[in-house]
Amino acid sequence: MNFSAFAPGAGGLFRRTRTWCVRLVLTLLVGVVFALGSGGDAHAVSREAYFTSESSFCIGERSSTYQSSYSGVLYGESVTRSLGNYYGPCTAAITKPAGYLSGRVFVYKWDERSRDWFVCRRSGWLYNSGSTYALSVYAPLGYPYNRWCGSGWYGTEAQGSVWHRGAWRTTEPVWSGSDYYY
Repeated sequence: MNFSAFAPGAGGLFRRTRTWCVRLVLTLLVGVVFALGSGGDAHAVSREAYFTSESSFCIGERSSTYQSSYSGVLYGESVTRSLGNYYGPCTAAITKPAGYLSGRVFVYKWDERSRDWFVCRRSGWLYNSGSTYALSVYAPLGYPYNRWCGSGWYGTEAQGSVWHRGAWRTTEPVWSGSDYYY
């Protein structure tokens, strides 16, 4: 009879139990982080990217698709930030005057019939109205069960631009990821 399944060596029961316990603890920790860290957004997907145009200048672009926990309204959002590399990569805010930051969003919805994404709502390029280092652009998509394009999978593509040293520095589009919204 072979008892190797119960042996503490490779492939044994003790190793599998230890692996299972480690996975369980990590899953619980991630769940707690999400539960405690979800302040204002009840349901959201988001990604952030940094684009360097010079050694001391970069642009941070965050793309989000989220449902407000207060109103239930679904939004596509672009947050464009003008940053410097003075204290580390893309960490120091560089304030820009009115009209020097621009951002836009395209909110996509998945069409099950055509098996493709289509633009549900877009913002066009919007500009900052005062001196700031960050610009948020929103595209609202309505309340639960009354969305612009109905219930389904939504995702946001955000893009930003900063006027710096006589030229527009524009990011690549950043995809938020997608999630299902009613």
